[in-house]
Amino acid sequence: MRTSAVWPLLFCTAVDVSTSCFLCFVDLNDIVTLCLAYYTQNHRDCALLAEEIINNNQKVIEAGRVAEGYERQLKDILYAPIAPHLSDYDGTLKDDEYYTNLFQSIADNFTAEASKLPRGLQPYGRGYNCIDCQYDDCGYPIDCPSRPLPRQAPS
Repeated sequence: MRTSAVWPLLFCTAVDVSTSCFLCFVDLNDIVTLCLAYYTQNHRDCALLAEEIINNNQKVIEAGRVAEGYERQLKDILYAPIAPHLSDYDGTLKDDEYYTNLFQSIADNFTAEASKLPRGLQPYGRGYNCIDCQYDDCGYPIDCPSRPLPRQAPS
């Protein structure tokens, strides 16, 4: 088995890969490539830093709750600040501060740009869920109130 094929498997066991816009839209091989320059060369630590700054960021999760059909735009928004780092690895190791700033920049950019995309018609309506990597539905028809009406006492 080639070494490049092993890294994603190791990465998958190091972090919870089912709970973020970052992991919904960024290929595991690209995450490993992004983390190649991590100064300890411990990709798990790099992934945990990404998880802390991007994956567990409530603003990122909320920004990713867009109307149906916009997942391609979410992916493009997320990849825009990552792409330059995938091709310019020069062999120089980078420290925690570099990766903290990089991941914070990715989170901030995603939040700002994804927030501009259309939302569902109801505040609690159908929207992309970065925790599950799928669209969620509030369970109410689109023409119903976004919250259940208070129950009336029987007359």
